[in-house]
Amino acid sequence: ERREEKEKEELEKCTICTVGCDHPKLITATNLPYLERIGISVDNDGTFRSSKCNNEEVENGRCKSCRNKKKNLRQKHWVELMKPAPQEEPVESGDSISVPHLKAQARDRIEFLKDQGKEDEIPNDSILKDVATFE
Repeated sequence: ERREEKEKEELEKCTICTVGCDHPKLITATNLPYLERIGISVDNDGTFRSSKCNNEEVENGRCKSCRNKKKNLRQKHWVELMKPAPQEEPVESGDSISVPHLKAQARDRIEFLKDQGKEDEIPNDSILKDVATFE
């Protein structure tokens, strides 16, 4: 019975992303909106995950997307994450999303894609297309 339980845990570690991006500094981050801008989301259990988290190429309970996201956090990201969360700006559109916030999100996304060497993906990026529909 104990062995079956252990085998089940081992199988889960190889097939399901249970760990996510478990960097110890993430729980101390204060600028949570920036997390979403760099592609990290928090699930219902409070686990930080890549926004592209899928159960693909799982190793030790972490999928490929979450491993890459944890590995690619840079000093400039930590500086931004440790800043106080931005104050809510006045809403300028009917959808409860401020235009300056959308523009900042688009700038950050373009900078992120350029840093990753993915300039060719900018015209087809779904996040940037979403921002463009609101402007």
